[in-house]
Amino acid sequence: MNLDYWFVFPCAVLVAVIANASGFSGGVLFQPFFNFVLQLPLQQSIATGIGTETIGMSSGAYRYRRMSASSSSSPEPRTTCAYQVGAICFITRAADGTAPLRNRLSSASSSGR
Repeated sequence: MNLDYWFVFPCAVLVAVIANASGFSGGVLFQPFFNFVLQLPLQQSIATGIGTETIGMSSGAYRYRRMSASSSSSPEPRTTCAYQVGAICFITRAADGTAPLRNRLSSASSSGR
């Protein structure tokens, strides 16, 4: 068992508490951690932050749907389904959208901006 990254779990819990208390998304707070602390390249840290955020939102939507199914005042079930479908579409669109961003970053760096 490799314990090189043992500190990531306590930091992740701290970031999750701050994100839930402040209203910021977890991806916004995790991205600098991935980039500066773990030394991931910028594109990977952004993608990992978005993935972390999407997993958290999907988990919350799933839990909300299960909770609402057991309560008498259940919300519109189509709403929670829309959250889950939207998360899946966002993940696939974000994966497709990395090539144009990569091309813009490389052209900006080659033109000397």
